[in-house]
Amino acid sequence: MMTYGESNKGFFKPLGSFSDDYLILAIDKQLVCNYASQSVEQFTDLSASSCIGKSLLELELCQEVSEVVQKGTKEVISTKRVLELEFSTNIDGAKHYLQAKFFPQFNCDTVFEGIIIIISDITLNSLNVLKEASNLYSKDYEQILTSVSEFMWITDAEGNSLNCSVNWTKITGQTAQEVTGWGWLDAVHPDDRHIIVEAWKDAAINREDFSVEYRLRTSGDKYRRFVVRGYPVCQGNDQVSKWIGLGRDITEEVKVKNLLQEKLSILDQAHEIASIGSWSYDPFNSQNMFWSKQACSIFGFDNEPFESTIDVWWSMVHPDDLLSVRASIDANISENSESSVTFRIFSKRGLRWIFTKSRLVEDEQWQSVRLLGIFQDVTEAKLREERMQQQAALLDIVQDAIIVCDLDEIVLSWNKQAAKMYGWSQEEAIGSPLSKLTGQESSEFWQEGRQKVIQDGLWQSEFIHSNKLGVELLVESRWTLMLDSMIPKSILIANTDVTEKRRLESQILRAQRMESIGILASGIAHDLNNVLSPILMSVQLLKRKLQDSTNQKMLSTVEMAVHRGADLIRQILSFSRGMETGLALVNIDSLIAEIRNFVTETFPKSIEVTTEVGKYTWGVVGDLTQLHQVLLNLCVNARDAMPFGGKLRLAVENEILEVVQPKFGATPGRYVVIKVEDTGCGIAPTTINKIFDPFFTTKDFGKGTGLGLSTVMAIVKGHRGFVDVSSQMGQGTCFKIYLPATDTNVQSSTKSVDTEAPSGVGETILVIDDEPAIRELTKACLEGRNYRVITANDGTDGLSLYLQNRDSVDLVITDMMMPFMDGISTVRALRKIDPTVKVIGITGLTLKGREQDLMSLGVKTLLVKPYTFESLLKAIHQEIHAT
Repeated sequence: MMTYGESNKGFFKPLGSFSDDYLILAIDKQLVCNYASQSVEQFTDLSASSCIGKSLLELELCQEVSEVVQKGTKEVISTKRVLELEFSTNIDGAKHYLQAKFFPQFNCDTVFEGIIIIISDITLNSLNVLKEASNLYSKDYEQILTSVSEFMWITDAEGNSLNCSVNWTKITGQTAQEVTGWGWLDAVHPDDRHIIVEAWKDAAINREDFSVEYRLRTSGDKYRRFVVRGYPVCQGNDQVSKWIGLGRDITEEVKVKNLLQEKLSILDQAHEIASIGSWSYDPFNSQNMFWSKQACSIFGFDNEPFESTIDVWWSMVHPDDLLSVRASIDANISENSESSVTFRIFSKRGLRWIFTKSRLVEDEQWQSVRLLGIFQDVTEAKLREERMQQQAALLDIVQDAIIVCDLDEIVLSWNKQAAKMYGWSQEEAIGSPLSKLTGQESSEFWQEGRQKVIQDGLWQSEFIHSNKLGVELLVESRWTLMLDSMIPKSILIANTDVTEKRRLESQILRAQRMESIGILASGIAHDLNNVLSPILMSVQLLKRKLQDSTNQKMLSTVEMAVHRGADLIRQILSFSRGMETGLALVNIDSLIAEIRNFVTETFPKSIEVTTEVGKYTWGVVGDLTQLHQVLLNLCVNARDAMPFGGKLRLAVENEILEVVQPKFGATPGRYVVIKVEDTGCGIAPTTINKIFDPFFTTKDFGKGTGLGLSTVMAIVKGHRGFVDVSSQMGQGTCFKIYLPATDTNVQSSTKSVDTEAPSGVGETILVIDDEPAIRELTKACLEGRNYRVITANDGTDGLSLYLQNRDSVDLVITDMMMPFMDGISTVRALRKIDPTVKVIGITGLTLKGREQDLMSLGVKTLLVKPYTFESLLKAIHQEIHAT
């Protein structure tokens, strides 16, 4: 068996020439001596060769040396740090000062192997020089002091400086005068001065030498660390007459020592953080093993002693894994190669998975001397691997595309949903670059995702992929880094096709925007109707008074503008909050024929119009005027999409929806489908989701309001239907209007023939409206037709006036939208006062959802602003004379 000292004998060759001045010992971790220099004979009766194989206790060194060696060895084994101790002993009847340095030894895998101890005599010749110098003349003394590298000093018994070497002045910059007395203490760091004083006092009491470290100020007010030794010079009465000493700069030594300790500490912490333990085993000469602290912890031996042998390892291995572990170690030894194996052990913490890796270490003669290895607890990684294997069977039934690829983006796994989503089979996908399969060859997403997932372990994003056919997919992608023995090996990717989901979310957002715009539009419409109403009534009054043709023409122009404004308001309301409709059974075939006639007569001859209707088209209950507007708006858009001509096709068919259509919020049932199809320029994919937004238009400035399709959508939804649109750039667009079919015949409302509105016969009318202009004009108009009018500016004022004139009021006209008390609340309060009171409602908005409230209060007539004076007079006459 080759000893530890022999395996490291190359280390001692450079020290051979110093063997007379140094005692060198090499001991292993069992404290057995494997090497001793010849100078060991100065400290023991044994020869250097006879020390080999003996323990430290068997060397029988002299007492002082033995105590220091045992003390230092114990501390180094505990701390694994370099140690330096100084002491004194008698050699050949003379007192010598010795320095013992302990160097812990580690192999290439940082496994502790033993200690090298070097003991040197530091009783410098300069000490004798100093002693002699104290008796020489000053000129000879100065010459001697400058001949050595350290600084030297002499003080009297009280510590007052008598002299110091030139080196002191070179180091500190102090002159001889500044050093005199205790002036030398000024160069010492203030925090260290008490250390020197206390050490000197203790040495003076016992009349012995002392050694102390402190910081000394050098040039540039920088401090360096020095070690200073002082020796007492005694007279015949054993009284100290003076002190002599020397100092040595140890700044760099301290830095090296601290750096070594820091590196060893970092190494220990790194092993602890990584949960890696080291082990060493000599398979040729012993069953004993060395286990590091972390290795003991991995096996459950945290704070208790145990027999550190290879058999202890074997006894803890799971029976099913023992053969593979032993085979790995045997192959390692026999083949002189590196090996690794993962196995299970029974520890105090239960069943654990352990990974070990080892290799043989050789000496200078290429002889194998021991196995070095590491232990790592991989239980958590193994459990994750097992869970992944259990979950692998589920990958083919999930709705997400599950993909595993290596760090170079080569696909390793490709489930059925991935094949379905991207169109690439498993055989085509595995082994191919992921970016190619997902249409990301020129994208930076892969590199960004790879960097993020390796850095953070997780990454997710949402971006556009394309399948095998080039169809774009909006994909939500989630990446997870997969580790093998704590090393990144692959990336698990879960991709979800969110194309439809995001489209539905976009529709919801558009619906919310429509609702917000509807609220705004309703408020604006209310205010505009209040503005238009007095204008319209004023125009009608003026037309009665100003009969000349010029004034009549001007007033007619104003009246036409008011009606156009009112139409625009109704159009805004139709897509914002809906409008009341005159419901009737609509003959869709007749409607299509009417639209065709209009289009044929008005559209350019370059547009060919065709219609297709079935033998029997189901009935639809709706507002004929509004449905006419829907088709007309779509036809006008088709015309604008075909500036150089094309084909416009109008078709009607019956269709039964058997399943819910979440895309449109439609329920199953029977529908009449109206198709408006053109061969125009088409709608861009980036635009098609915005075409129903109010005020959105692709037409040139001044050629479109952006309300056409918004109105279409609002009217169709008001009929409980929905709109589906499809388009291809350069090929055309097709709108499908789905309207619920019915078997019920609903009579169409008939318009009354306009006749001269009758005047009153002195009836009293109470007008309640918060708009002063409307109140005053209404009063003027009605008084001109022989009515007596009382006005109130809000509901509370109206109730007060009604109580005062209860017996004379024949009719109440009240606005529905007023502050403090709205119209419905006012009517309810009037009914409590007089259940027979007659009321006409006026509103600038439709009362969608509250018509039933008015009907329950007995209000049969509701005029929508702006209304004509004639319609107001007719409503008053009908209400007063109704039975």
